[in-house]
Amino acid sequence: TGKPKGIEVTHRNVIRLVKNTNYIKFDRKEVFLHYAPIAFDASTLEIWGALLNGGQLVICPPSLLSPEELGEIIKRNHVTTVWLTSGLFHNIVEYNLECLSSVRQILAGGDVLAPSSVKKVLSDIPGVCLVNGYGPTENTTFTCCYPMSNNCHVGTAVPIGRPISNTKVYLLDKHMRPVPIGVPAELYTSGDGVARGYLNRPELTDRVFLPNPFSEDRESRLYKTGDLARYLPDGNIEFLGRIDNQVKLRGFRIELGEIESVLSMHEAVSQVVALVREDRPGDKRLVGYFVPQIQVDNLPNELHKYLEEKLPQHMMPQHLVEVENFPLTANGKIDRKALSPPIVEGAVQGGEFINPKNETQEKMVKLWHDTLGVKHISILDNFFNLGGHSLMAVQLFSKISKEFSIDLPLATLFKAPTVEKISELVEKTMDKQKDKVLPKASSTISHNWKHLVPIQPNGNRPPLFCMHAVGGNVLNYQIFTPKLGQDQPLYGLQSRGLDGLENLHEDIESMACEYIREVLMVQPHGPYYLGGASMGGNIALEVAQQLTMAGEKVAYLVMFDTPGPGYFDAIERNPAISTLDRLLKHHIPILCSLSKKEQFEYTFQRAKARVIWQIKMSICIFFHMLKYPIPHKLRYWYVEQNNTVPAQKYKPKPFKGKLTLFTDSTDEENCDLEKGWQPIFANRIEIVKIPAKHYEFVEEPMVAKELKRTLFIAQEEQD
Repeated sequence: TGKPKGIEVTHRNVIRLVKNTNYIKFDRKEVFLHYAPIAFDASTLEIWGALLNGGQLVICPPSLLSPEELGEIIKRNHVTTVWLTSGLFHNIVEYNLECLSSVRQILAGGDVLAPSSVKKVLSDIPGVCLVNGYGPTENTTFTCCYPMSNNCHVGTAVPIGRPISNTKVYLLDKHMRPVPIGVPAELYTSGDGVARGYLNRPELTDRVFLPNPFSEDRESRLYKTGDLARYLPDGNIEFLGRIDNQVKLRGFRIELGEIESVLSMHEAVSQVVALVREDRPGDKRLVGYFVPQIQVDNLPNELHKYLEEKLPQHMMPQHLVEVENFPLTANGKIDRKALSPPIVEGAVQGGEFINPKNETQEKMVKLWHDTLGVKHISILDNFFNLGGHSLMAVQLFSKISKEFSIDLPLATLFKAPTVEKISELVEKTMDKQKDKVLPKASSTISHNWKHLVPIQPNGNRPPLFCMHAVGGNVLNYQIFTPKLGQDQPLYGLQSRGLDGLENLHEDIESMACEYIREVLMVQPHGPYYLGGASMGGNIALEVAQQLTMAGEKVAYLVMFDTPGPGYFDAIERNPAISTLDRLLKHHIPILCSLSKKEQFEYTFQRAKARVIWQIKMSICIFFHMLKYPIPHKLRYWYVEQNNTVPAQKYKPKPFKGKLTLFTDSTDEENCDLEKGWQPIFANRIEIVKIPAKHYEFVEEPMVAKELKRTLFIAQEEQD
């Protein structure tokens, strides 16, 4: 994987793998198949598993064999033990399972095994022992194994089991501390299987072969695998994918292994692969590939609905592609680079495809195609249903601004989410601006509202008002609407400055005062239901404070992962001290751990980032001085930078009402969020734990589910 490197495996390591071990039988009765390339670590098991135990070794011809050819060799030579990569294993199970009928021990690994394929083997080959084997070459082929003899050993995923003999594993967090059951962490291994290191690569050896802090033996070492795993309640270990298989997409860190794990649980799916493609420069897309287990009509759509219930929005694949089988590398692993790009079609609403009817719609369809990468877009297609998200919305509205010389707010998408509706709005806006020299932006959505955005204005329940986070827009709250239902009105309050013209608020108190004026236009009297994510929680609290002082009742206040008072301390509020503090506590320790070359690169990148920040800020200020709208590419960045200041300096006063606080259950330091709010609410706080990171919080499906539960309880209490 990656750049080829030699790993120094000792005799001791090999002996530990194949002598007096506990995952399969090694004796003179076994006939091993030697199929792996000689430089592939599986050959160590095949060769020495046979020869050091008096068994027989059947050597395959040195070429890539088809499942049929391989099956013929297994049958002809009465092979009893085989090691197969997961890709080859799935192919044989699918097309030629009969060839394994005489085999007593099957070891498979190198990638995730499909539960459906495992169950098929255990059902169709009586008495077979199937072992899911996991292990990096640096720990000599196998680290953990999960032997299976019947289907009761197989659930929705196939574990990697427990350490084999003379091996220990540790699941450790970033501070090298063991984690409890169910918490994902990096897997480290120690014992007699740990190799000596990398050939002629001392710096790489030192980086991943570490002193073992859990052993009194000074010679004992840990190998840092770079793999993510977690303990199951029964003590077995579940593999979750590579840590370096983590990708960053639209600002979110995504574990591709988590997507693959969830997708593989669907009964109609046999094998899965998730990856990020960039078939067009700058346009990264999350794509899921799957091999079907059974034929189902319109399976991609069914899988999309299934994933919507299981994954946060930012982890949803934009495309799900059905393939007959996965291409394999010479080592038998899935060749992800050989997977074809998805052919994307529009998701026509209402079953009828309608072509553009005028020039504006034709131009708009082209802009949507360039932004979304979707072919054959109907004018009735919904932007969000085609995979659109907030970053794409920014790109689209930037293109609309250039094409039509108008400036529309992002929140327009709630009112006009289709080509037909947004084209109609564009034409009306152009008619109004014909006599204007400069295309000044309008933040007005309807009813002369500057900040209030009707995300879902219909329904008989009391409305929920959600305040914007530091980025200023409220597109992310759109994800709540399906869960809350059509009877629950939902409004967002967006920031100043999204039009690229207005000056932003300097404090949260003035924000709240301005937002309340528009809230009262929708709901003149309480009880009020308020919420906000991150900085939006502070705004919601201040809105609640001012409404209460005016004699109104606030029945529900919810914050989504909002830092409490004290989170931003005095040091962070002082830019000069903040810079010095970050230098002493953050940058210098990092620099001390790097080589001279890496120190230069780190310093250069930090300086480069600072210069770019200053240039971007200067451009924004220059446009403000000329009273021109800030360009779309910088507008939302500028809003975020300026909204950070009031968020950090806000000092909330005690509030008599109750707080519903959603927090990240995976963050050990999140107690600061809770403790900071306790004196403000006199401990009248309901904590809702959600397993989601801060910047992914609103997109997590469990948030919408728990929001509905807590909101409806609060509404019923008022009735």
